[in-house]
Amino acid sequence: MRRPTPWLLSMAMASVAIFASANILSEKISLKKISHQEKSTYRNILVLDGDKNRCLSFGSKNSFQSCILKNDPRGMSFAYTKALLASLYIKPDPKNVLVIGMGGGIIPMALRNIIPSASIDTVEVDQSIVNVATAYFGYKQDSNNHVFIDDGRMFVRKQLRQKNHYDLIILDAFDKEFIPEHLLTKEFLSQIHELLAENGVLASNTFHNDLFWQYVAATYQSVFGEMLQIKADSNIILLAQKSIRDLSGSDSMKSIKDNAANLDKAFRSFATNSNEILPEISKLEHPTNPSVRVLTDQYSPANLLLKVKLR
Repeated sequence: MRRPTPWLLSMAMASVAIFASANILSEKISLKKISHQEKSTYRNILVLDGDKNRCLSFGSKNSFQSCILKNDPRGMSFAYTKALLASLYIKPDPKNVLVIGMGGGIIPMALRNIIPSASIDTVEVDQSIVNVATAYFGYKQDSNNHVFIDDGRMFVRKQLRQKNHYDLIILDAFDKEFIPEHLLTKEFLSQIHELLAENGVLASNTFHNDLFWQYVAATYQSVFGEMLQIKADSNIILLAQKSIRDLSGSDSMKSIKDNAANLDKAFRSFATNSNEILPEISKLEHPTNPSVRVLTDQYSPANLLLKVKLR
């Protein structure tokens, strides 16, 4: 391991101090040391360790991409990772899964354990992230679990040209400090919609951040229609199904609850269950601010909106 540079060490220690006071699902996460640090082509990468948890950070004082329990790497520390698994409540037996954005590889490995027969493709733009996920967070490739080093949007275009489809797509490429704006436009989400198989499901990890959130909701609804949301701390998971325009209908909700009950045994290994997730599921309401616009390739100020705080 390279010796941390002074500025990076001070940034990391500031991050630890802030995060140690955060309460995630009634359990405080305390991080004490840097186990690994490197500067890749795209970002600064830190692996931080405490007594119970190991976390991946990109050096921002308020942002952690992945955390695991050291005594049980399958146990999930973050509410949003557990909520992303709720996509299986809608599509319990996907044959082909696409995960855009890797982090520590927590989501693809969880899916690998829950649905071992599924083919899981993970797209990550940064090879260094794959290396760290493999070395420190238990990510493993095998015949049904593959990683591709590529930009998420470019990968989607390639799959469309090859006429491939996915039963489940999980979009987890956003950060609370930075949004890849080309992955948050109507044009890109339309490509995701096209890439989904019939009855395919999208689960997207987003953030509730004042004005920014209203633009996100408007953009997703412009492509997918009525959607569900799961509130998970400051994150919001959006759920949509290609062929069903209103997932909040009584028939859809009954199916979700039935599937959730059937998956409880499998979810137990990841420190979650339907009693924790189902109460947080609700219909995504439409933005009421008349000035909110749909984000497009020509109009995508996502990172500016992310910093706006409404009074």
